[in-house]
Amino acid sequence: MTLYRFIWAKANKLKHLNYLVIAFFVLNSCSTQKDKFINRNWHELNTTFNVLYNGNIALETGLSQLKAEQKNNYFDLLPIEPFPSEKFDVFLDDVANDENFERAEEKATKAIQKHSMVFASKQKNQSIENAYFLLGKARYYDQRFVPALEAFTKVLSQSRSESNKALANIWIAKIYYRTDNIERAQSQLLNVKIDRIDKVVSLEYFLIQSQIALETKNTESSRAYLKEAVSLAELGEKKARWAFLLGQLYERDQKWDSAYQAYKEVIRIGHRAPALLQLSAKLSAINLWENEEEALQELKQIEGYWEYISFKPFAERAEAKLRMRKGEDSLALTKYAQSNLGAKGKFRTLLRENYRDQATYFFDRQELLLAANYYDSLYPLLTSSKAKREVSKKIKSLSDLKIHSHQIAKADSILFLINLNEAERIEFVINTLKKRIIKEQERKQKALERKVSSGNFYFDNDQRINTGRANFRLKWGAILKSDNWFLKSSNQGGVTQFIEKTTQKDSPQDSLIVAAQEILSALPSTKRASDSLLQLIDFQNFQINLLYEYRFGLTDKAQIGFSQLAEKKEAYVKLPARFELYKIALNQSQFEKAEELKRAIIKEFPRSIQAEYLKTINSTNFKEALADLNADKDKLLITADSLFQYKKYDELIQLARNNAFVVFDRSVKAQLDYYELLAILRAKGTRAFKPKLSQFKALYPEAEKQKLINILSNLFQERKQKNSSSCYILWRVGDFNEEEVNDLIAEVKNASISFSPEKQDIFIDYFDKEMKIIVLSDFDDEKDASIFLTLNRNLNRANLVGIFKKEEYEKAQLDKKLFSKRKYQIPN
Repeated sequence: MTLYRFIWAKANKLKHLNYLVIAFFVLNSCSTQKDKFINRNWHELNTTFNVLYNGNIALETGLSQLKAEQKNNYFDLLPIEPFPSEKFDVFLDDVANDENFERAEEKATKAIQKHSMVFASKQKNQSIENAYFLLGKARYYDQRFVPALEAFTKVLSQSRSESNKALANIWIAKIYYRTDNIERAQSQLLNVKIDRIDKVVSLEYFLIQSQIALETKNTESSRAYLKEAVSLAELGEKKARWAFLLGQLYERDQKWDSAYQAYKEVIRIGHRAPALLQLSAKLSAINLWENEEEALQELKQIEGYWEYISFKPFAERAEAKLRMRKGEDSLALTKYAQSNLGAKGKFRTLLRENYRDQATYFFDRQELLLAANYYDSLYPLLTSSKAKREVSKKIKSLSDLKIHSHQIAKADSILFLINLNEAERIEFVINTLKKRIIKEQERKQKALERKVSSGNFYFDNDQRINTGRANFRLKWGAILKSDNWFLKSSNQGGVTQFIEKTTQKDSPQDSLIVAAQEILSALPSTKRASDSLLQLIDFQNFQINLLYEYRFGLTDKAQIGFSQLAEKKEAYVKLPARFELYKIALNQSQFEKAEELKRAIIKEFPRSIQAEYLKTINSTNFKEALADLNADKDKLLITADSLFQYKKYDELIQLARNNAFVVFDRSVKAQLDYYELLAILRAKGTRAFKPKLSQFKALYPEAEKQKLINILSNLFQERKQKNSSSCYILWRVGDFNEEEVNDLIAEVKNASISFSPEKQDIFIDYFDKEMKIIVLSDFDDEKDASIFLTLNRNLNRANLVGIFKKEEYEKAQLDKKLFSKRKYQIPN
């Protein structure tokens, strides 16, 4: 027993001694000032499995977030690195932008500060190099390249490992590449000894070389480097991405066999790659098949795979392209429509490429209106400024065509309603309203179905609720919520019947009928209005054919349109259409046809401007003569402005009407019509002006013309009574010759100077075709004007109209009813 106690006591003393020895070694190894085996390994162990471990986790979390933000577009070249965009902003400050990268940077900094062991300018703690790499990567992915460059440069100055030095050079080259300094990036990579580095570093080297070669348009070198990288990469998503990019590069350079093999490599990786990437590789490979029938059969099989159900619009687009190759255009367009429907709200890039294909298809086939619609839909989906500029140019060139077509469609619809009887009109409008209501309900229903709740319970899941509601309606119809409806066997029918029942009111008139009557009340009711719509349609068709001929160079299409217009009986469209056909015939050297059209125009319209030109044109001088005709457009506007300034409004109206279809430039025609509009207002008043203004609005809905329309429209707003009591004195001089008019003006002017120098203004104003007015303006009030007439009793009293307030005179000019207004009492 005594021996046992003795042994136990000695053992306890030895145990405490071990603890003391261990504590001594631990305390001794904590120092970073000693270059000993235990110190180096102790700090390396703490750096690797404590601080850097947490830092690497934060870095991976940040990269995962970047990857999630990346929107892969498999129709364009894929980026090699997982960034939202291939090029991004550069932040020069030292403030972190992402909390995950900030945490990784903090851990790396902590490891360097606490565990760095530098002796003779050499780092003895090998894990510190990993800390500098972590620090540089965190700053690099956080887009702070200057601080990142500092971290990687530190590795170059302290590392003894060739692989680490090579990797630091590669990351520095990446920074130069990201900051658009390609030459320095290439120079930095010259420091990498490819035969002295391991597999991981070699992979990074080939990837950055591929990126730089692609940036410098050296696709052959880019493919070679990327092929090396794919061979070194491990099976997984990254290898699949790089193999797909390799296939894209081969396909872009028309290396079909190599592209097919690259896509097959992606397919071989299988489920290790994302489903959409697999599907894109399969569709790209199938698109390279020469046998379209076999390719279509393979597509049908792919559409049936459960893992690709959610990406069916991509397969439909691939089928559409194959159908186009086969010449089955109608089937291809149907598939495009199905793909568009499935892509809306889900796959923006797919929708963009579909719209681009369809716009190009219709534009190439001269279906310009359809092309314009697709270009309009395409533009908001574009992200590249260059692509936006190109599409914007096409939209602008097609905009006038759309405006004219819209006006034709609007006028046609109005004429269609006018030709129906009252009952048919109301029925048509009601049915149209019902269709719109149904479409609106369907749109709202689809919006609800897309709003999926995250809950698993039935009443927490919007998608399940909407599915149940849809199944119920499919079986029972949209029945009303009447009392005990679930006990009744009657089915209330579909959506249309439901709308009819729910819109019935206690009042005798249905709400839809009231709405229809309200819409129809705006229809024109006179034959003159109907004829103006027909004239508007002819004018718009003429303008469309001019666009075909002069802007888009579609002479054959324009010729067909002009031929249709030339068959009409109305001279206002028949004459210019024939003149355009004559010009086309001359340009195509069809001189016999041109001569025939020339004789017909001169015979049928001998006094027209076109006939005057044709009398001087022959087969030898037609180009010079037609050039002079186009030059006369500027002279026409100068003449119109001159007539307006000299108040020769009737001549200006006649000039505009004579040249209604001679002017081919839309902007020139708009200015001429505007002059005519003002002339009608001054010469004929508001009664003749209002319908002409409505026609002007219909012809020129562009924004720049709206400013003119708004100015003119303000004339018809109710005039507010102004506090100003300014008055005019008026004399009628319609029957006077020019000498008598000048004598009266001089007499009134002398009297005005004697009465109040520098105050009154005298001018001659146009009232109508038969009468002009001398106006003495700017009297303070009626009393002031009466005193002037009292002091100047000898002024012409026979033609004196009287004293008018300024507002009354302006209204009289607009209404052309000067003498219906009461004259002020004139003193004897």
